[in-house]
Amino acid sequence: MVPVASSVVSPLASSSPAAAGDIPPQPQVPDTTGPAELVPSPPVPVYHVHDLAYRGLLSVKAVFLDFLRSFVPADWVRDLDEDSFTQVESTLVLQDLRKREPDVVWRGRLRTDGREIVVVVLVEVQSTVETRMALRLLGYMTAIWQKEAEKRTPGASTGPPGSNESPGSSATSGKLPAIVPIVIYNGKRPWTAARRFRELIEGAERFGEGLVDFEYGLIDVRRLREEELLGLSGAMAAVFWLDGTREEAEVARRLRRLVRLLSRVPEDQVGPLLDWVSAVLGSRLPAEEGPALLGRLKEVRSGEEAEEVATNFERMLDRWLEKTERRGWEKGLKEGRKKGREEGRVEGQVEERKATAVRLMAKGMDDGFIAEVTGLPPEEIARLRQENIKTCPAEGGE
Repeated sequence: MVPVASSVVSPLASSSPAAAGDIPPQPQVPDTTGPAELVPSPPVPVYHVHDLAYRGLLSVKAVFLDFLRSFVPADWVRDLDEDSFTQVESTLVLQDLRKREPDVVWRGRLRTDGREIVVVVLVEVQSTVETRMALRLLGYMTAIWQKEAEKRTPGASTGPPGSNESPGSSATSGKLPAIVPIVIYNGKRPWTAARRFRELIEGAERFGEGLVDFEYGLIDVRRLREEELLGLSGAMAAVFWLDGTREEAEVARRLRRLVRLLSRVPEDQVGPLLDWVSAVLGSRLPAEEGPALLGRLKEVRSGEEAEEVATNFERMLDRWLEKTERRGWEKGLKEGRKKGREEGRVEGQVEERKATAVRLMAKGMDDGFIAEVTGLPPEEIARLRQENIKTCPAEGGE
């Protein structure tokens, strides 16, 4: 699994050790609690695994830049100074003094018209619809701007060490950097939350342009078109394609095809891509051979050995697919039998009500009373009375 860069540094870990004599010796307290009991950590929820895997993938610079070029249709993307981009600390202190950590934050420069413009790209990964996502993003953006404002002095470089931001850039003019918020959503149902901030404000139309407003970018993974994803070569396109389905049989088919598509993926993105596959899908592969074959796929990309590994991987997926389809068939058969029993039970109940209605007719009960007792519609009761006219007198008859 791709390691996720931690942005929280413990003050104890970063502080210098105290000099001898600075801290008086503490009295020894006998330990009467016995040996410490190891408590197993709770399992990581599936949606957290997804989020962490996406964060790890987008923490790789080559993957992140390719993601921008492939999925952000904006003019400024063409002017990226790729060497200037660095992933920045993402732990933020919001106005309520609580710490929050956006999923991925990158900072870099654009080169256009002789100026250097600083841009911050903020990416949030979601597995569920967050109704007030625009408000959450505004909190992140405000905290980032506040940190930038506190350290900015017009004419002084404020970029990361070694950035050499020149006079005239937004970093040295005292102006704030542009922040581009993007949401990656891989949930089942369509994204329904407002993308523009002003849509969260009651009566916003009454205030014209006088309100704070912005619109975040959205990538709704399940709604991306398969043919467009397969036309791209980057790791994120492959991940979005794999993550576009939860049907196990379809996942197996896509993994099988991915093996042959790996040769198109840039060299520096293959490892992160397969790390994502291992983290998100690895637990569903056959335990006896899946992880080993995934590891070999990362190491071998060309020649006869690569062909052998790819063939073995495809055979494993074929066996997995066969088992998956058989389980699906057995599940369908079981559900069909259950449905048949339920339908038979319902049909039996209807027939019993009809028999009750006929018996009540024979006793001379009127149709309104029979309908109330049996729950049968009036037209059905009339039909039954007509069919059994010899044994059941007409309504109101002797």
